[in-house]
Amino acid sequence: MHHNRRSAQLMAPFILATFLQLFVTKESCAVESTHQIAYRYPHVWRGITLRDFPVLNISSTFSFDRGLSLQVWAGLDLSDGDGRAGEVQEIDIDLYYQRQRGRWDVRFGYIGLIFPGGIDPTGEAYAQIGANVPGSPRLEVYYNVDLLQDLFALFHVQENWRLSEKWQASWVGTLGISGREYARFFGATESGFHHWSTHLDLRYALRNHFITFRLAYTENLDNKVLRDQPVSLWGGIYFSWKPSLSKGR
Repeated sequence: MHHNRRSAQLMAPFILATFLQLFVTKESCAVESTHQIAYRYPHVWRGITLRDFPVLNISSTFSFDRGLSLQVWAGLDLSDGDGRAGEVQEIDIDLYYQRQRGRWDVRFGYIGLIFPGGIDPTGEAYAQIGANVPGSPRLEVYYNVDLLQDLFALFHVQENWRLSEKWQASWVGTLGISGREYARFFGATESGFHHWSTHLDLRYALRNHFITFRLAYTENLDNKVLRDQPVSLWGGIYFSWKPSLSKGR
């Protein structure tokens, strides 16, 4: 029974993505897709070292008319650090609605998180709001609906520089704020300021193909909210492309 349930969980996101592509083709709706393969070493998420060895992330995002998008993301271990090299560790299914009004960019969504061979599936409802002004401030608030039933927030600022026709650089600074249950799940005890992080990206574009080099640094802000982590400095290489899937009547 567990094997059948786990197999269904693994297949669900890919079945859903295939169904949406078939539906879009049949109904002649407009859709754009973005696909990405990323090598990260190590794997740091929200200031937390999830894996201190290399991982491979694969994702596909389908953007439909009227602001609706679906992203399917999977993470694989590339090292035998936890005895599961080559296995899928996590699958995320992110369904969201995004609209831009003047200077404001708003997004609402729900992420389903599946952990093959790990903890039970869970999910996060979230809202994001950003402003198209100098510094590009953006606030993201996530609520874990079942496992933790708690909030986590991220505040970002960003600057972009076009270096040439094909090269672009960007800098992002982030502040994380954690609820108490979230902090307890990762071994701490209190809510509050969780971590800060910064990363620098250098991106090269060639038509609809992009390669991004990232160097990042993160630190916890309070040991009672996030315990000291084994990794502060990490990096990654991201390769993405945007084939056109637009269908017209």
